Amino acid sequence: MITATHARLLIGTKLATEKEALALLQNSLCTHSACGTCFTCTQITSKLHHNTLWIAPEKRYSIDDLEIIFQKTQLGLDQNELCFFIITKADFLNQTCANSLLKIVEEPPQGYQFLFLAERSETVLPTIRSRCVQKNCTSTGTAEELPALVHHFKSFHSDPVSFSKEVSQSTMTEQDCLSFIDDLLRYWVDTYKRSIETQNTTQSSKCLAMITLLKKALAQPPAPGSSKIFWKNLYLQRELYLS
Repeated sequence: MITATHARLLIGTKLATEKEALALLQNSLCTHSACGTCFTCTQITSKLHHNTLWIAPEKRYSIDDLEIIFQKTQLGLDQNELCFFIITKADFLNQTCANSLLKIVEEPPQGYQFLFLAERSETVLPTIRSRCVQKNCTSTGTAEELPALVHHFKSFHSDPVSFSKEVSQSTMTEQDCLSFIDDLLRYWVDTYKRSIETQNTTQSSKCLAMITLLKKALAQPPAPGSSKIFWKNLYLQRELYLS
């Protein structure tokens, strides 16, 4: 049971922080030692458990996005019952929103706990950081965790038939797209650095092409409901950039 700390700040990629958050929730709420297969664990993984509330704004946070926290905490919990608020993209909290949370994060009603998720610690307001125990989350299996279609952008070669099938089956949201593009950008920056160290000029030039393409994609995110079109267009551009 996680009882000593009622506010945690998880730092890392979207994949890594969400994986850590889900593990923490299962360790806290599952009565079978975080088995991963029971109804409780399944509900947690699906982000549907009644004692977890995931807050994920479309853009920046507003006071309205946080109102549900204040409403929920008006309800008392049973003895030993836990309820978690998972605040994704904590670096999107502006000063006004952060200030509205300070008191309740510092002294929450019995049983209520907070998980703040962000990619970089320095972009989270100090007033939030100072009230949390911070943990840096590293993704131990990023390549395995990425959706199949994203793997087509981690290589200089790709099968268009396979990509077409995978993108048609994708259920990725617009927010997911940006997170995966960010992960891919880190991958290619790291690959570029290694190619420079090994003096592989052909690979380094192709890495730079991928970095340029992904930076452009981040600057032009998909419109609502257009994630599949976004990936299809990016795939076509990928072929041009690498040609």
